[in-house]
Amino acid sequence: MTAPQAPARPCSEAEFLQEVQKNPAEWWNYLTGLDAYRTWLEQQVTELKGVRNYQREELETAHDRIAGLHAQIQVRERSAPAVATPALAEDRPLTPVPVDTATVNPVNTRNYPLSERLPDPDKFNGDRNDLRRFTAQIYTKLTVNVDRFPTAESRMAYVNGRLEGTPYKQILPYIVQGRCTLSDYPAILDILDRAYGDPNRARNAQQSLFSLRQRNTEFGAFLAEFQRLALESNLSEESLPTLLENAVSKELRSMLLHNPPQSYQYHDLARHLQDLENRRRYYDSIVTPPHSRNLGTGHRQSPVQTISTPATRPIKQEITISPDAMDLSRHQRPSSRGRNRKERRECYRCGSGEHFVAQCPEPDNRTFRLVTARSVSRSVSPPISVKTVSRG
Repeated sequence: MTAPQAPARPCSEAEFLQEVQKNPAEWWNYLTGLDAYRTWLEQQVTELKGVRNYQREELETAHDRIAGLHAQIQVRERSAPAVATPALAEDRPLTPVPVDTATVNPVNTRNYPLSERLPDPDKFNGDRNDLRRFTAQIYTKLTVNVDRFPTAESRMAYVNGRLEGTPYKQILPYIVQGRCTLSDYPAILDILDRAYGDPNRARNAQQSLFSLRQRNTEFGAFLAEFQRLALESNLSEESLPTLLENAVSKELRSMLLHNPPQSYQYHDLARHLQDLENRRRYYDSIVTPPHSRNLGTGHRQSPVQTISTPATRPIKQEITISPDAMDLSRHQRPSSRGRNRKERRECYRCGSGEHFVAQCPEPDNRTFRLVTARSVSRSVSPPISVKTVSRG
């Protein structure tokens, strides 16, 4: 559409009014066409703005993909072995092949394979103690696999996919038509840290560090926990040797008393204690049998001896009597006929060998005492009445 031409070019307002009175129809058509031309220009400007925004987004996407390709190339170059390139048969330099850059699409071209995919971290559901684990694994995943997530939109979509429950509801207002409006995934992690982070992490770590004791824990695991709390507590390195010396077990402190370190710096003291622990474990492995010590703590335990004997094989035990042992056989009361009725399997009442006391036909003429107790006060001993009852 072309701009309309004015019927005349007046130099003043009076000449303009005279021209309009002479040719009103021509001036009307000119003004109407001028208004239509203005409307068409506004539409063109709006369309150009849309095209500009689209091209800007495409350019940013292309830059992100190119950055991902460069990162992939760097990873491949670092992982490539440093091997000398064999010399060519001819000593002339290779002439590069001319490439038409206009026909190459840098977005769809992949000269190198993707990096090895790391496993996805477990989803975060709002547990405050689990936030540091989730944040560290997200940073590791998106740093190593940067070529798999070249754009900020893809990285934020991945992080949002690892959220569930209340944490996802907190990011949901920033998601419009399936796209996250934040700048990049660190902004998402910052929102989660403000909501679920521990503002008193350093103070809580200091309290845990002051109360930490080794006791029966292996020194390697104890030192790892001590190091973690020391880093979180932000304490000075000068105060750590005293805390470490007070937290170790009594065995290590006694060994440290007779084997002082050359330097009481924190790292030197930690290495010296580890050497003492290794020496103690080696000594225990030599002196104490493996079945009579606890490998986790190094404390000795009393051995438990178990003897497994087949059921069909009789056990023969030989008893050796000392010559100085006292002979008590003569002090035993001899029974009638050398044995009593129980050994001869006779009736206790009549002495018959044909039946037992439960089937004895003879009357029971034995006397027995019947003891009864009366309920009296606790302070007074209860009297006992004895009655003699005879059967027969």
